[in-house]
Amino acid sequence: MTHIDRTPVHASHQQALNAASEPLGCAPEDIGDALLLDVRRAAVFRQATDMVAGARWRDPAIVDTWSNELQGVRGVVAYRVHGHEVSRTTALRLLSAGINARFLLGGFEHWKAQGKPMQPKSEID
Repeated sequence: MTHIDRTPVHASHQQALNAASEPLGCAPEDIGDALLLDVRRAAVFRQATDMVAGARWRDPAIVDTWSNELQGVRGVVAYRVHGHEVSRTTALRLLSAGINARFLLGGFEHWKAQGKPMQPKSEID
C-alpha cells in the first residue's frame, strides 16, 4: 500500500479553519458575562486538576448532543489548552447551531499564565 502524505491536506484544513474562526477570537478581558466552556478532550480533562473558574466542561466530540442546552444563553466562550483547532471548531459548530459562540485566544494555558481565576476541577465533576 502506498503511503499517502496528508500533510498538505491538514495544512489547508488548518488555514481554512483559522480564516473562518479568527473573527471569533475573544481575549480574556473581553469575555464579560459569557458562559465559559472547557472543551478539552475527555482524556485530557480527566488528567487535569484545575479549570477556569466558573467554566463547565463539555465533550467537544459530541457537540451536537449538548449544544441545544445552550439555546437562550447570552454568549459562550469555548477554550481548550492553547486555543487552536478544537476550541475554534467547537465555536464554529455552536455558531452554526445559532449560539453566540467565540473561542478564548491563547486558551487555558494563556488564561492561567495571566493569573486569571482558576478552580479545582473536582469542585464541579
